[in-house]
Amino acid sequence: MRRGIFFWIVLLSALALVAGAGAQAGDPVVIWNRTYGEPGTYDAAYAIVPGPGGIGFFLAGETASPADGKTDALVVRLAPDGSEEWNRTYGGEEADAAHSIIRTGGGNLLFAGNLTFVTNGTEADTDAWLMEIDPSGEEVWNRTYGGADDNATATAVIEAEGGGYVVVGSIAPREGNGSSAWVARVNETGDEAWNRTFGGAGENAANAVTRLPGGDYVVVGSTESSGAGMADVWVVRLDGSGNEIWNRTFGSPDDDAGRAVINTSEGNLVVAGTFTERPDNTTVDTDALLIKFTPDGDTLWNWIYGDFGVNETAAAVIETADGGYLFAGETAYPGVADTDAWLVATNAGGSVAWSRTFGGENPGDKAASLIEAAPGEYVFAGQFNATERDGPANTDAWAVRLGPAPTPTPTVTPTPAPTTAPSKPPKAPIISRAPPVPTDTATAIPTPVVTPSVTPTSVPTGIPTPGPTWTPGPTPSPTMTAVPSPTMTPVGDDDDGDDDDNDDDGNNQTGGAAESLSGTVWYDLNGDGVRDPGEPGIPEINVRLIGKRSMIDHTATGPDGSYRFGTIPSVGYAGVEFVLPDGYSCTVSGKGSDASSLDDIVAFAESGVDRQTLNAGFIGNYHPATPAEAYGWVLGTVWSDDDADGLKKGETTGLTGVEVRLLDAGGNLVSSARTGYHDRYFSLYLFGPLPPGEYSVAFTAPDGYAFTSTGGDSHADPVTGATTRFQVGGGETVVRDAGLVPASPARTPGAGEQESADDDETGGTSDGAGDEQENDGGGAGDDERKMPTMTAALQNPGNATQVSTDDTDDGSGREQDDARMVTAGGANEDDDKEDDDRDD
Repeated sequence: MRRGIFFWIVLLSALALVAGAGAQAGDPVVIWNRTYGEPGTYDAAYAIVPGPGGIGFFLAGETASPADGKTDALVVRLAPDGSEEWNRTYGGEEADAAHSIIRTGGGNLLFAGNLTFVTNGTEADTDAWLMEIDPSGEEVWNRTYGGADDNATATAVIEAEGGGYVVVGSIAPREGNGSSAWVARVNETGDEAWNRTFGGAGENAANAVTRLPGGDYVVVGSTESSGAGMADVWVVRLDGSGNEIWNRTFGSPDDDAGRAVINTSEGNLVVAGTFTERPDNTTVDTDALLIKFTPDGDTLWNWIYGDFGVNETAAAVIETADGGYLFAGETAYPGVADTDAWLVATNAGGSVAWSRTFGGENPGDKAASLIEAAPGEYVFAGQFNATERDGPANTDAWAVRLGPAPTPTPTVTPTPAPTTAPSKPPKAPIISRAPPVPTDTATAIPTPVVTPSVTPTSVPTGIPTPGPTWTPGPTPSPTMTAVPSPTMTPVGDDDDGDDDDNDDDGNNQTGGAAESLSGTVWYDLNGDGVRDPGEPGIPEINVRLIGKRSMIDHTATGPDGSYRFGTIPSVGYAGVEFVLPDGYSCTVSGKGSDASSLDDIVAFAESGVDRQTLNAGFIGNYHPATPAEAYGWVLGTVWSDDDADGLKKGETTGLTGVEVRLLDAGGNLVSSARTGYHDRYFSLYLFGPLPPGEYSVAFTAPDGYAFTSTGGDSHADPVTGATTRFQVGGGETVVRDAGLVPASPARTPGAGEQESADDDETGGTSDGAGDEQENDGGGAGDDERKMPTMTAALQNPGNATQVSTDDTDDGSGREQDDARMVTAGGANEDDDKEDDDRDD
């Protein structure tokens, strides 16, 4: 089996029966649990939406009678306690279904699905279908789209910018192979304004859509036209007229798909779906998938969730009030023919917070849609296999409401309800692993691959029919990625006041504690691979402890370049990763340095028998010849100052890819770098080692941004982007940060925005009273979230990072995973004793 350096978080499953048995402390409990449908029929719910005023709910799906097996679209209105108030069916004599339902601005409901006709007496013709109904279920209007020569279906619909709706799905010629993703905009009564198809050869489909601020749309689905092989997750951004802005694919050589997409509160997007791999090169294993990315298509992080040997899916996802995410789907169990609905909650970085399963003893139980009914309360909808032993098949539409333990306990007894599941084999630990992520040139297997825009196929004709396809232009290559950023805080050795023994509390998945691991990152002045006297240690280098299949911990080097992990797992570890600041690379390995550069982002040092020390030597473009004790360093971050107050707060957004220039006392360029992602820091640049002297830093604001006011946490002049001069030397680290705000055409610095020219040259800022202030990141130093082991990561699931991998051979015969960092949730590891070592 190929070794992958995957970052994952392991959490024991809260194996919960439908009555809530087995739930762990802090997990939500079942408030009510109901099924809907007649005995012996097939019923399923694919979507759920709150009722008017948030009172009750509407389910949409399909139902089939046992006589002919033909389905109709089904809409069920539920009371707040889940009891059925009414149900209505819609359709003809063939297979019809409702896949999505929304509330309209006028107070009605609109569902999207498919309607099938019989043409020429024998030929089935399926069309995409929209129907508006009032709150009592009466039809207002209905329209079909696709044409007599095509089969089409609508899978999702949302309200459009400025009125009307955008509907997505797929369309395929009845005579031929393959399908295209289909996107159309209609007005308030269903008249088509425009439509587009996307995709080349093979099967292509659009499964979900969301609207971005400003009127653009992001569509997700699957494509066989490009990517890593078979079907891949497909994400396409369109403008308000349906023209493609960019598209991305993510996937493995097997089938992958995007099922849902949401906007996040900080302006990014999260996609939920499925990811398939072959962990033993033979067994096909499907897992749930979450991908977070920017509106520009830059991946922030991506994780897969599931057990080896069983299949899981994510069909729906929402953002929770704490900034995390909750996804719903389906999971299986090893060794038995049984599937259950599955809910998994994560933190903002994708690390698992809790998970629950719901279902009976039969296969086919699944969750398809998910909403937040009230703060902290959630309702999922799906289908439940209520078939009795040796009885006729009986599948019901299903809804379950969860929330905090109610007081008093509700007296409503669900009737009918799914049968209580018998004892099942315990699931293996739930795993959230980061699959490989897109790179510009890598083609590792499996790996999500960013591909150029797909050229659409020509469109079948029909009445009504999708219009001419749009030929996309080149996909832009963004250079700046915005990600949530904690305040930069110093971290040295893992000196957090504990004994680092990590006594086993029963939840530790690492196999127990072993010896510590330490090392040093130094600057190799002569590039010979040996640390000679006078070659300095490098501060604030992010170091990751990589398990055999997991990231166990991460830290940063102290002022002398040293790091230490208090414990490593007794079952072993794969090695250590060192995150390279822009402008740095590894020196020659094998002499004094154990690390080799995998790419321009990370270096890796492999573990070995009884190796408790792993060192890394770095080199760069600047090689001063000055005694070590005289060297100095300059580093900092760039963040988005959303409220324009000049203060960096815990929820600020770090900006990567921003150019930073180091200037000498005469204003001459010494070096330049771009901010990059570094786990806790999110947006870090580093200059050094530097000979003693006066320096300044100049930041280049990206397009659309201007500098915030100085005097708080931002050191950049609002007009020039440059800092005042400061002194470097004596082995100290000087921090210079820059805050950015959206640019205003008429924006000029206000009173008090100019930093005083006699600002202290040692790196501090003046509070106006002559006292130098140390920037502690707005109190971030009080946040003692440590991650010494995987158990701690579960207790404080704020650390979520991942890499992409390319297998390469380093010439020694061993297979080496080319790991590339994308993003992380991040946690603040604050050692107060280090604060004095950072001149802020």
